[in-house]
Amino acid sequence: MDVIKLTKQLISIPSWVDKKTDERKIGEFIYGYLKQFKWLEVIKQPIINNRFNIIAKNEYPTNLLLLGHMDTVQQKQGWKTDPLDGVIKNERIYGLGAADMKGNLSAILASLANIKKTKGLMLVFYIDEEYDFLGTKKFLKEYKNKIKPKLIISGDSGNLKIGQGCRGLIEIDFKVRGITGHAANPALGKNTILGSFQAIEQVRNYFKDFSTESLGKTSLNLAYLQGGLDLGQDRQGNQKYGREGNNIPDLTEFIIDIRPASLDLTTQKIISKMAELLGNGGLTLIQTKVSHDLKPWLTKDKDIKRLISLFEKEGCSKRSEPGKRGFIDVQMFWETFKKVPCLTFGAGEEFLAHKPNEFVKITELKKATQIYTKIIKDFTIKDES
Repeated sequence: MDVIKLTKQLISIPSWVDKKTDERKIGEFIYGYLKQFKWLEVIKQPIINNRFNIIAKNEYPTNLLLLGHMDTVQQKQGWKTDPLDGVIKNERIYGLGAADMKGNLSAILASLANIKKTKGLMLVFYIDEEYDFLGTKKFLKEYKNKIKPKLIISGDSGNLKIGQGCRGLIEIDFKVRGITGHAANPALGKNTILGSFQAIEQVRNYFKDFSTESLGKTSLNLAYLQGGLDLGQDRQGNQKYGREGNNIPDLTEFIIDIRPASLDLTTQKIISKMAELLGNGGLTLIQTKVSHDLKPWLTKDKDIKRLISLFEKEGCSKRSEPGKRGFIDVQMFWETFKKVPCLTFGAGEEFLAHKPNEFVKITELKKATQIYTKIIKDFTIKDES
């Protein structure tokens, strides 16, 4: 099956995650496809609720590890074509996941048709990247001491650009206590909503000290905020908030998403600074919950000279800007395998990821397939230089 048919086939299989849909059907398709290559051992790695990763490798120690995630975000409004149909128009394939990342899954899979044997290849196609990284976490936990890859490449990329890094991802939920009182005399209370906003802006300024030349600026996004008069919890344990205008709000919860550009910025430093700034305003930080605590990743040119040369010979020398990318879970592989060279590469329009009408150019798909074929041959068949 060529890369165009593969892309259309993968797009036609829903693989977002909700109560009715998950990655099992696409996992079964990929498992069946890989079984045709007799030189690969293909297994399903159980993760949760009958969802599974697909792992394929030959009998040799792993030199090259190729990665891709099987899930997508959910459908959104605004599609001009059927998002599960893989419509071809103007030399583009439109469909949910075409850019992120079913096109590049197809490029990796299609490249295997040009390979008769390998020495040291492992492929991992995993679940839950768009949600909570469950597939990545389980794979790394099980294989961190089983394999020692020399190079890791993910297809989670676009525009035939080479990605060598990204900022980290820290997500923290804060709960803040203040002092209520009558709104007619604000000075008698401590308003948690206003105080939280002020502390968040001060933390944003604090992050200026954690910028780097390679990864850019540390950024902060206020993702959620709710506050009001503390009315206790309902029977289900959900917090109730009073909304009357004549009360000074004494309880606020907010979530911030931080993209650290420096390894020096830790979760504990953020929490400590937030507690200090809230305290300066007469507020008390009473609870924190860390959802993500992931560091930045950067692979330097000097560590991938041979690979850069291969890309340049194929006319693909463009680089992704690390400071403008979202978090890529390749970072977790980079950290687990002791900063082994890692990068991302693939086709697809990066700016359309997670948006309606995403597409991948057919010319880019074919080029990505060609380059993945050369990478596999160069790093798992030829002797390493």
